[in-house]
Amino acid sequence: MNKSSVSWALAALLFAPFSGQAAEDLLARADAAWAGRDNKAQTLVAIQLYEQYAARNPADAAVRVKLAHATCWAFEQDPEMGKDRVIELMEKGIKACNEVLARDEDNPGANYWLMWNMAGKTLMKGVFSGFAFKEALVATIMVSKSDVGYEYGGVYCYWALVINSLPSLLGRFFHFSNDDAIWLYQRAIKIEPRYLRNHFFLGAANQLGGKKDQARKEYRFCVSQPDDALPGAVPENRLYKRLAQEAIKNL
Repeated sequence: MNKSSVSWALAALLFAPFSGQAAEDLLARADAAWAGRDNKAQTLVAIQLYEQYAARNPADAAVRVKLAHATCWAFEQDPEMGKDRVIELMEKGIKACNEVLARDEDNPGANYWLMWNMAGKTLMKGVFSGFAFKEALVATIMVSKSDVGYEYGGVYCYWALVINSLPSLLGRFFHFSNDDAIWLYQRAIKIEPRYLRNHFFLGAANQLGGKKDQARKEYRFCVSQPDDALPGAVPENRLYKRLAQEAIKNL
């Protein structure tokens, strides 16, 4: 076989669609890594494998939503990983979501994780680098239209965090305050009280407002819950139990 034939064969192997079994194996490996996302290294493996699978399957919306979810979780899991690395991951998530939305603008998962990935990128680049308020608002409307309880009432948590991340900007133009953030976290908790992330951030908002007793109550609630109180969010609940324990020590 001559050199050009070898090159053609390698290109065909690289860019040809997966066989059904190869695709299933890659996706199974990605899902297995995601199941082990308690471990940061496993989260990063899941991102890499989902990205590889998505590149070979341009019409697969579900795997792109998984990829965008995973990039957000990597940042949530390790917010100190470094500005450039976070931006790199958020851009992967944004790209994946936009690929879905180009085909299906109503997709709740793509809209939801788009707004979170954009928020992560904005936080790293600076809140005045260009917060995508319009895009975030549209994404929120699309998610709420389909399922306001998506990801345990995450649209409420999102805007509560935005209020507390951009207090002067939103307070000046929209008259939002920390009390509004508290109300939004409470709305999320009503949707799914077993999801500890919302309780933790409600505690943080109370602490920010000087309400230490209420903050301590939310942190203690987190610590008191079993890891599997919400079976679909065991790694997430473990993370916020740990963060709540640290918050109590420092309160």
